[in-house]
Amino acid sequence: MKNRLTLVVFICARLALPAVTAEETDQHKSRMDDAMDIEYDLRDALTAKALPKAAETADKLAKIGEDEERYWVKAQFDDVLSLARENLAAAREIAATARAGKADEAAEAFARLDQSCKSCHDLHPEKRANR
Repeated sequence: MKNRLTLVVFICARLALPAVTAEETDQHKSRMDDAMDIEYDLRDALTAKALPKAAETADKLAKIGEDEERYWVKAQFDDVLSLARENLAAAREIAATARAGKADEAAEAFARLDQSCKSCHDLHPEKRANR
């Protein structure tokens, strides 16, 4: 009886956790569209060694990254959350190193950001959301 009660409590607690809403998923998709455009701008700025522009652009990606972190916490996808946090850290590092005039370090951080983006997309988390 105790094990059955524990299972019922666990299931009820799990169901009570907030789910990602359709509106939040739409906002996520919009952010990802924006992020792709911003990533292209960032790549161009880093290639041109336009470090002030790179820092400004990386800040935009970091803002999106903060919103994405909150989204994946709520969605409870730990694997995707881990990648979102890697992405956010890389965006912040790009901004910091670009501001410090360290073009090579900013480019290395961009490579990590690009990889974390690709890794997340390979997981296709959007197919698991709102199930």
